[in-house]
Amino acid sequence: MAEGLALLGEAMVAGTRGELSPIVTGVVYCGVIAGCEEAFELRRAREWTDALSRWCDEQPELVAFSGRCRAHRAEIMQLHGA
Repeated sequence: MAEGLALLGEAMVAGTRGELSPIVTGVVYCGVIAGCEEAFELRRAREWTDALSRWCDEQPELVAFSGRCRAHRAEIMQLHGA
């Protein structure tokens, strides 16, 4: 589990650094957040959800990700009591 989560973190770092295309970054972000949810790593999911929200705000032309990202964000916020 720890090794897998570390690899997910590496993928997210590549996305936050702009090393991936916007489409690949969106796919990676959504996949990592879903993986964190499945592993019940809520702290990580919250951190990456926050990063994903900022990224989506900077990518208004990528409408396909805004809906999914909002759903992830709502789920994580619910799990944190919001």
